[in-house]
Amino acid sequence: MAEEFVYLNAIDIQNLKKTYFSGRKNSVEALKGIDLTVEEGEIFGYLGPNGAGKTTTLKILLGFISPTEGSVNLMGYPHEEARFHLRIGYVPEEHSFYPHLKLKQFLSYMSELTSVDGNLMERVDKVVEEFKLQKAYEKRMGDLSLGWRQKAALAAAFIDEPQLLILDEPTSGLDPMGVDDFFTTLKKGKSNGQTILFSSHQLSDVEKIADRIGIISKGEIIKIGNVQELLTSAGVSTLNELFLETMENSN
Repeated sequence: MAEEFVYLNAIDIQNLKKTYFSGRKNSVEALKGIDLTVEEGEIFGYLGPNGAGKTTTLKILLGFISPTEGSVNLMGYPHEEARFHLRIGYVPEEHSFYPHLKLKQFLSYMSELTSVDGNLMERVDKVVEEFKLQKAYEKRMGDLSLGWRQKAALAAAFIDEPQLLILDEPTSGLDPMGVDDFFTTLKKGKSNGQTILFSSHQLSDVEKIADRIGIISKGEIIKIGNVQELLTSAGVSTLNELFLETMENSN
């Protein structure tokens, strides 16, 4: 009988540091030893001002860049190996597509890259319906608006029903209806056991959907916890107020 693979958290980050070097003497310490855990099936909002270290953290999780120091495990696997064992969906803050491909071709291509069970078109049809992409289905990617391209990126991330979703500014470019549809999809994913880590500057969106949040500033996590508990503890009514107060106190 195969030994059961056991892990405590979906994401487990310990003492994570990242320094970028420019020349022999110039360096930028992007992450200064952060500790962060995200439970399986949790929606976690990762917040911070520009340049705080959010995107650096996400890129390390995905194995795009290497940490200077520290450990990162995704569902028990070291982050460098996780993509070989897990289904991981990713939406970058900035994305580019093959402009000549039609949306249906792009999604078919992404399904072909990620699917392991051969149900390619079934998966494409599902995300087209989920993200309401029918009107853009026959259009070329280069002709789509920002909002439609963002929907396409989200659809591609969800197409293989990933165990873990890492999303950088996922609501960027979406109209209010698109945001609501996206939240519905996230809630379905959570109910199916998906773990979701996302960064966003849209704090009202985060407040509606996140179970917990972490706030990072200057490469250090300065606040973390359940959204409602943090609001109550700080004596404020909105996440925007909490964020501004936290940033003011950290300076």
